[in-house]
Amino acid sequence: REQNGETNSVLIDRAVANGLPGLVEALLATGLAPAGNTSPARFPLSESTLVALRKASAATTIPACQLLTLCLTTATAAAPKARKTRKGSK
Repeated sequence: REQNGETNSVLIDRAVANGLPGLVEALLATGLAPAGNTSPARFPLSESTLVALRKASAATTIPACQLLTLCLTTATAAAPKARKTRKGSK
């Protein structure tokens, strides 16, 4: 962003304009279709987890569902591979 001299707003606009059409096309190609009136998915979260997510959401103004997604992504991400060093290097 900084290398191109873009503001966050311009970056977001460009990212959505360039990425969203292909994303929607790919998702629709998998057979996704509007399901009509559906209720949100319910996950088996403990009361303490719900409270923690709500508190974090209130503190950061980030929706609890996004915080949960970030936590799950972090928890399931592959650990970085150890870097190999050459003999004699420190």
